Amino acid sequence: MKIGIDIETKSTVEDHPEYALQPWRVLTGEAVITDVSVSTVDGKSKTIAYTKEGMEDLLADLKEKKANLVWWNGIFDLSFLYAAGHDLSKFNHIDGMHLWKLIKNSQRTEMGAFSWSLGAAAAYWLEDLSWCKSFVAMKKRGIDIVAGQDADYWTKRAALDALATVMIADRCWAKLTPKQKRIAPVEGACLWPNAVSYVKGVLVNVAQCKNMSAGITEEMAAIETELDLLNPTGTSKELLGGGDIWSPSKILRSPKKKAKLVYEDWGFKCKRFTPAGAPSTDKAALTYLADNDDRFIELLRWSELNTQYTKFINTPQEAAAYLGSNYLHPQPKIFSTYTGRMTYSGKIKQKFKTGCALHQWPRPKALRKLVMPPPGKKLVEFDAAGQENRIMAIFSQDPTMLGIFKDGRSSDIHSFTGADLAKMSYDKFIELKKAGNVAIVGGHGYRYQGKFNNLSNQYRVGVRTQRIQARVQYGMNVDFMTVKDWQDGWHRLYPGVKAYQKSAIRSAKELGYAETLGGRRFYLTHWSEDYRWGTESSAINFPIQGTGADMKELAVAVLTRKYPEFEYAFDLHDALFGYVDIDMPNSKLLEMRDTLDNLPYKEVWGVDLPIELPWDCQVGPNWGEMVEL
Repeated sequence: MKIGIDIETKSTVEDHPEYALQPWRVLTGEAVITDVSVSTVDGKSKTIAYTKEGMEDLLADLKEKKANLVWWNGIFDLSFLYAAGHDLSKFNHIDGMHLWKLIKNSQRTEMGAFSWSLGAAAAYWLEDLSWCKSFVAMKKRGIDIVAGQDADYWTKRAALDALATVMIADRCWAKLTPKQKRIAPVEGACLWPNAVSYVKGVLVNVAQCKNMSAGITEEMAAIETELDLLNPTGTSKELLGGGDIWSPSKILRSPKKKAKLVYEDWGFKCKRFTPAGAPSTDKAALTYLADNDDRFIELLRWSELNTQYTKFINTPQEAAAYLGSNYLHPQPKIFSTYTGRMTYSGKIKQKFKTGCALHQWPRPKALRKLVMPPPGKKLVEFDAAGQENRIMAIFSQDPTMLGIFKDGRSSDIHSFTGADLAKMSYDKFIELKKAGNVAIVGGHGYRYQGKFNNLSNQYRVGVRTQRIQARVQYGMNVDFMTVKDWQDGWHRLYPGVKAYQKSAIRSAKELGYAETLGGRRFYLTHWSEDYRWGTESSAINFPIQGTGADMKELAVAVLTRKYPEFEYAFDLHDALFGYVDIDMPNSKLLEMRDTLDNLPYKEVWGVDLPIELPWDCQVGPNWGEMVEL
């Protein structure tokens, strides 16, 4: 039985109406739930003025009816209910917004931004109902009404929100494939742990953020000096008050000023333009220019450092100042990207910084040390071992890849590729790796090069782009011919990947979509010359990356339900993180890892996998000092 459910909230602090959107404020009495509404598909509904006792009675009734609770952007509602002291971990949850995404996840190049709001969904799915137009108008009116004000409006809207949610979800459900009907509840099972983690927040070492500013800004200033953008006689001098206080270059931070620098001052020909027709200085534009002039590599490096400085040094400090706490609250978003991966927003309505973009957190250990477990806990990371390479092996059926991964956990494709680059046998390579040979395991050693090649080449990357990735993302400044040799050698080693790329494009053209092992689809319609490369890339990439998202959600669902002592914290790409008691024995963590090694793929995805999809486990006092078990 599907039951639509919706809550309304308000701030109790007059000067801070935004608290109505911040569930952790319930813990301090600065925000409250005002109304709760439930509805069946046939319109039988109930709305109560919220009290804790009344909510518990409602939940008991829903539990007795064995209701499947249907939400719209359910993390918001569930996080408020958790903060208010309710436990909904035993319910089956479905998010109507996610069901719609399963059906309509597609290219929108010509349409631009697309709204997944309940109002937009009602206009799309319920236009045949007499009350739809007035409901959509009510939703639009709500944009200008502060939560908690005009109580009659919010009470009426809660009832209609619950009804619209369950009706849309019911109509979406009828359109799902059998596979999608199996993965939707899995995705729903991720709502509660993400809601709980949202309320609890992530502990960040804000004091260390301040200490790290100098090292990053010094490298940025050095690049500006090298590019003559910090020249005291030049017009681009960026010294405050004429002294030695530095601030990031306004030229490099402004697309318009940077375009003038590149195309007028430096005299390069513009070959890439923005949708509005202006000269582009985005990453793609600079990537191709970098093949002719290494100054563009420095510009790309500066941009990466600027991102670190603004998002992961300054933003945590600003958020902590606003929150009055070092526990930041990145907002989790399930099915946020076209692949279905989770992401984290650092802002509430673009104004109030409450968190940080965890899903974009950089690799350097010094930056990762900033993320810590709460007192009395240790941080645990479960990392899907070689996830995208293993999934590529399944899709491509490349015999070499499959052969490597037949060995289960002991296989190491990065070392296999590294051995090929080093022109030595795999056994000799592993021997030197175990001995700690610097040429093998050093900062830019052969295994590191092997990892880089594995992660970039399977996605049809060009030589020019791969060279920039090597410098900007991995810190390896290599020339064009070296990268070309790497790429040619990689495809000789794994010829099935190119065959897969061609077949994936052909299949997407015939079917109109690309599909993951779990049944998630991405509809592809833009095959004209203007969009062809991007569309083909999506046909290749989506099945791999989207299957990774399927795999991650299944892991979160199974692990959090089986092990309540594992306190889910956040996820990043192919890993999920959580906290456990500091004295939890490693044997228990390895038991959890074994559970992940045996996820019910056959039951949920309906496929027999030719290789294992194992997980690694690391534990540590912070994100930057993890030790593998």
